[in-house]
Amino acid sequence: MTYPEHPDVLTAFLFNYSVVGSRGLRSRTNEMLNLLDIAKSQATEIASLKAKHQAACQEAAEAEKKARIADAEEEGATDVTQDTYKRLNLVSWRNEKIITHIGWL
Repeated sequence: MTYPEHPDVLTAFLFNYSVVGSRGLRSRTNEMLNLLDIAKSQATEIASLKAKHQAACQEAAEAEKKARIADAEEEGATDVTQDTYKRLNLVSWRNEKIITHIGWL
């Protein structure tokens, strides 16, 4: 007989066997497998939601960058310099990193 590597799995197996016997162990095992399938599907759903969140954050950062450039041009700047672009890129990069970090918490 091979034993699971994780001791908690072995403990749960032995506990279930002692409580329900060999006949009930199959139904308990099926219940555990069903719960595992549910957990896998939820993990997949969470991963897709995180990807959507990250895409939305990128879109928001780009929109903010465009709005700041438009505001700078409205204030009378005839030409937005490369320095302004660099500052805007730095700010949007920093905001994106903060938002991404918060999204992973």
